[in-house]
Amino acid sequence: ISLGGVVASTSVRVGGEKFDAAIMEHVKKKHSLIIGERTAEEIKIKVGKKFLFLNLSHQLPVYYYKYPSYDRALPRICKKLKEKIVKYLDIIGMDVDKDILILKIEDYSFPSISIGNSDNLKVGQKIYAIGSPMGLENSLSEGIISGLRDYDFKNRNYIQITASISHGSSGGAIINSKGELIGISTMTLKEGQNLNFAIPINDILSISLGSYSDKTTQANNNFLRGYNAVTSGNDKEAILYITNFLKVFPKSEAAYINRGLAYGHLKNYTNAISDYNMAIEINPYSAFPYNNRGIIYTDMENYSKAILDYNRAIEIDSNYAHAYNNRGSCYNHMEKYSEAILDYNKAIEIDPNYAAPYFNRGNCNYSLRNKSSACKDWRKAFLLGYTPAEDVLNKLCK
Repeated sequence: ISLGGVVASTSVRVGGEKFDAAIMEHVKKKHSLIIGERTAEEIKIKVGKKFLFLNLSHQLPVYYYKYPSYDRALPRICKKLKEKIVKYLDIIGMDVDKDILILKIEDYSFPSISIGNSDNLKVGQKIYAIGSPMGLENSLSEGIISGLRDYDFKNRNYIQITASISHGSSGGAIINSKGELIGISTMTLKEGQNLNFAIPINDILSISLGSYSDKTTQANNNFLRGYNAVTSGNDKEAILYITNFLKVFPKSEAAYINRGLAYGHLKNYTNAISDYNMAIEINPYSAFPYNNRGIIYTDMENYSKAILDYNRAIEIDSNYAHAYNNRGSCYNHMEKYSEAILDYNKAIEIDPNYAAPYFNRGNCNYSLRNKSSACKDWRKAFLLGYTPAEDVLNKLCK
């Protein structure tokens, strides 16, 4: 997606709000790009695989997980709308932790979008998303920034937004009311309602540029395959891919965290703890491996060690809602219901759309014989998309 470097001062009305005319003009011009992948039979154009031009130096970032398997023998193409073909020449930037590739393209002249500063974003700020939901190219949706946060174990910063980014919109531009690029849309959490996320533009700009060997690229493909295997429940496959990645990048915190997750899912607690220990050794100031190691200790019913890990995670990141929820669950298991409820309250205060602490607080209230409060919490969890709450509501709250 590309916009002119200068934003027009005139404005029009969209959805009752002022909106820069330059943004509307961009949507009309359809400067979007989609990626293609060459097979032996045909070129398959994949609608919705969006890119952003950041400048005039013929570079563009893409989400790594959308990138086809790297093979120098295959023609590399991007296809501009209206049938104009733009070839990419090489991978010049890569960050698997942030899911970003930067490709070098052939020498075509495209206008560039004005770049904003994602460090200055504020909750409540008006934003707009441009994407191709379900193949409907250059769709525009508006919303606000509803949160600035990290998400679980992924070790990334996220902009939480209310603007819709349905399937096909990921990789599209998130822009402010000045027409400045502040992020790239990445995902929606199906567990809740209208929980959409983008990667901040400053995280993308921080990626070092250079050349990447086949060995490096293959290693990063292994990481992404491993990561995708973890998220889809193929844990044995994930361990194989991430282990191969670690042979090339033995100091990757994210790799140890993700392999630790796979070991944990398989109840191989010894290896899971070993991987989280390595992640902590690499980066002792990251809250994620402490939280995840705490989960392992919780599964092992070693609640005292788990609480120490959750304490450390909260010390590093006082807004880590998952750590509060997990520590509350330890107190719940220990029948320290008052302490548990305090932690669930804090998790809800940090993230009111986080369903698990409502459900868990409901369990505590029920243990304390406060059935009305329990049912209220379970209903809230269910409304936020936490499906296990439905069975409890049907059994106990009719």
